[in-house]
Amino acid sequence: MTSLSEQVAYLRLSPLTPIHVGTGDTLDPLSYVMREDDGVPRLYPIDLPAWVEAHENPAELARFFATKELPEIRRRVAKELDPLIFGGAPATVHSREIYEKYAHELGAKDSRNQLLIDPAIANGRTGALIVPGSSIKGAIRTAVIDWIDREWGMDLKAASDSEKNGQRGAYNKKLEEFLGKISVNAFKNLKVGDFQAPLGDSLFVTANEVRIRPKDKPPTPKHDCQVTLSLAMTGKTYALYGKVMLGSHDARGRDAALTVAHDSRRQSWSLVELMALCRSFYEWRYNQEKQNFYSKPHLSATAKALAPVDAAIAEMASDGMLVRIGHYSHVECMTVTGNKPQTRKAKDGGIIPFGVTRTLADHTYPFGWAVLRQCSEEEYRAAEARREAHDAAFLRERQNKRQIILDQKAEEERTRGEEQAREEEERLAREAERAALEAMTPLERLVHLVESDKAHENQAVDLFGMLQEMEADMRVRAAAALKAYWVRGDKKWIKKECSKKQWEKVVEVKRILGES
Repeated sequence: MTSLSEQVAYLRLSPLTPIHVGTGDTLDPLSYVMREDDGVPRLYPIDLPAWVEAHENPAELARFFATKELPEIRRRVAKELDPLIFGGAPATVHSREIYEKYAHELGAKDSRNQLLIDPAIANGRTGALIVPGSSIKGAIRTAVIDWIDREWGMDLKAASDSEKNGQRGAYNKKLEEFLGKISVNAFKNLKVGDFQAPLGDSLFVTANEVRIRPKDKPPTPKHDCQVTLSLAMTGKTYALYGKVMLGSHDARGRDAALTVAHDSRRQSWSLVELMALCRSFYEWRYNQEKQNFYSKPHLSATAKALAPVDAAIAEMASDGMLVRIGHYSHVECMTVTGNKPQTRKAKDGGIIPFGVTRTLADHTYPFGWAVLRQCSEEEYRAAEARREAHDAAFLRERQNKRQIILDQKAEEERTRGEEQAREEEERLAREAERAALEAMTPLERLVHLVESDKAHENQAVDLFGMLQEMEADMRVRAAAALKAYWVRGDKKWIKKECSKKQWEKVVEVKRILGES
């Protein structure tokens, strides 16, 4: 038998509702831009410093940033920065409300709206959304602590009460008593890997707080946020893949995914048993939330949207595990059964009640519900190969688009450079000609104008009238210039097309040139 220290289980995570696991940071419109392509708005994270550095006039841009107000700055960034060159992987903006607010506020000179958005944890190299394994592990840990509290009488309620009465650390001390210190506790050997989405597979949604009683005080504003695709929002089953490493080196627990012990008591769970424990913990909470909130008339749209989720939970196989993970998972799903969470005092001296609000994506969808199942190594590797091929094609296509745009810009720059060089050459030629003209005598200047076909008819007539007064060399040059001028002219050189007076001039010029 393979030792437990070498065991790996492969997992398929299916988000039932949108999952948001944030970075703790926020994006503002100097970190992203939105574009609408074919009627679909998308958000692109951007590399603003790279754009500034590559700008054709970075000094002017720096002055603009230093002297203008934020709304004007972000409006210029949105207008001029090309996200195909200076942007990361885009995500679809699912909520039209987000895009319309962005478009409106960018155009508002007096806008005070910061347009902040909470991004999801992502692959630092590609920008692909990640559901971290630590979130899965945290969900498992809550269910296990709940079991210990109920079955072994850990009495976390008393520890919480002690903390309320000033005994700091009582709650964590109780957990350490049953699970061990964080560096050596029972969960150390349960290693859950991250679940990475294919590039582009994420949505931006609004986060809207609703109250169990609709006429209560106004909801708390929350940032829009980035979430996974999910069954509830797309109507399609969606899966991310990861693995769990069972890293115990304890021979007595070799067949267990997790073992806890306290005094003479000892409890081990296989991975299947651990998943069943979590299923029981979270399924009860899912049903309670539905009953307490989504049965209310003002939340009927949410109840309707959860119909496919209800069906998926009902059909969940015995090896499936229902979990709730990420932000807006709500206090009941992070609290053991017998221990109501601590809340602060109200203004009237009473305790603010807990569990009276929910946060919904796009006013409709609860956050964080997912099903976790074991899958074969073959399914895992095939899915990862598809994701990697998709990501490579995605990055290749984006790089090709970037290259096309960069090539176009390079061609425009080359053409612009050639035009500038031509203009400079013409300018220098004009200056040289002007200098040469200034150095000429009036007669030389007149001959030059006729030679270069820049003279008007009266100047040509004046030059002809001066021929007899010129020295021989200049007379020949002037005659040649007049011949060329009249040959180019209309009916000025051929006898049958000339007037009598003009022909007399032609004859004289021919005589001077020795052509008569």
